[in-house]
Amino acid sequence: MSRTAQRRARVAAAVDRQWGESFRLSPRMAPAGDRSARHVPDPSRLAFDFLGRFSGSAEDVRARDRNVSLNMTRPMVSAMPRVTVAKANLLKEVREGDLLERRETGERFVVGQVLDGRFDRAVLQLRPA
Repeated sequence: MSRTAQRRARVAAAVDRQWGESFRLSPRMAPAGDRSARHVPDPSRLAFDFLGRFSGSAEDVRARDRNVSLNMTRPMVSAMPRVTVAKANLLKEVREGDLLERRETGERFVVGQVLDGRFDRAVLQLRPA
């Protein structure tokens, strides 16, 4: 493992240790022959737990301001909830339509998109279940 990869792994572990919480991912799939149908449990993949950082839709996000200002940031609000997770923590593949349960509160979400994040982390865009 290269030094850069080791540093990224340490950063990911530190983020999860400080802000991480437990999630359960339940695999789902679209029924055969009908992509528009409601997703059903996928028997070919197993559910698993992982640690990740949750960002709610009303959570304040700081973005760089386009205008000159003293603090160089302006407040923004995230458009949708998301979870960032170290790719090493994902035991299985995450697909669009999978069901995600936030263990702390019992909230349930559907995975909308899986994006590549920085520092070997994946970003799971969520929508209400």
